[in-house]
Amino acid sequence: MARVGVHFIKAVSAASGVWDPATGQLLADQLRRWKLTKGQVKHASGLNNARRDTERWLAPIKPHLQHLAAASSAGTSLVANLKHISVTLATWDAVWEVYLDPKWARQRLRLYGAQDRALEQFFKKEDMAEVSMKRNGRAKELAGHVPIKLP
Repeated sequence: MARVGVHFIKAVSAASGVWDPATGQLLADQLRRWKLTKGQVKHASGLNNARRDTERWLAPIKPHLQHLAAASSAGTSLVANLKHISVTLATWDAVWEVYLDPKWARQRLRLYGAQDRALEQFFKKEDMAEVSMKRNGRAKELAGHVPIKLP
């Protein structure tokens, strides 16, 4: 399945730390960082589940797809083109019966903007942590975020 409007990222980092109540500044020596990795984005946006669903949905027609791939029309010979046409006609109904199922459209719609939503949730948590730090004067651990000490 093609990547539907999803651009993959390696990691996003957002710095947080402890606020000095006297100056209102972030204390650099106590700086912590929460990371959002590519794996976390894939999980939060549902890409992992979509990949598994796609594999499960294509399993019944996998032999047809392999047969189609083997009979590629990349060759310029008439024999290769005729073979490709005959295989395409033989597998057409089975393949398109699966591809025209509405579940593919629902999956595409779910994935549309999923990475953006995952990033938005990450930064919303970061903003909440910043507000909490200003309020409490210290960093609050957020579920799913691992603080890393910087040198």
